[in-house]
Amino acid sequence: MMVYQIKPGARLNGDAQKIGEKIEEIRLKAGGYLRPEKIVAEARRRSSPLHGCFEWDDSKAAEAHRLDTARYILRVIVVRIESADPPVETRAFVVVDQKDEAQSFTSIEFAMSRPEHREQILARAKAELDQWRKRYQDLNELSAVFEAIDAVSV
Repeated sequence: MMVYQIKPGARLNGDAQKIGEKIEEIRLKAGGYLRPEKIVAEARRRSSPLHGCFEWDDSKAAEAHRLDTARYILRVIVVRIESADPPVETRAFVVVDQKDEAQSFTSIEFAMSRPEHREQILARAKAELDQWRKRYQDLNELSAVFEAIDAVSV
């Protein structure tokens, strides 16, 4: 039996076990592969465990989509640093926590020039690296990469 859970910090309404089981049922009915459209179609039924995971008020959903698009734009814009040898590309904007406020985006240059933001970015990078490692820890083909990670301390 599979035990489904929601990742810590994730925002999802509903019972993770019921949601996971329903998604697995959809996957099996679809020949083993999932498409988001199938999830949304199932979620439209009020009795579905997936229903509460979605915003059904179209005006609220549209505004949420616009905010997601804005976040996406901030995540995909890169900057080319010509002064580096060789020149490098990096994200132009990063997320930082501000005192007594929600997370905000700022330029990578501004964030890296502030010790408290620099620490946040490095801690987030380390956490993402740890998550990536856990996700792929069973792949022997990546053992050299894992060894290189172990050799570096952030």
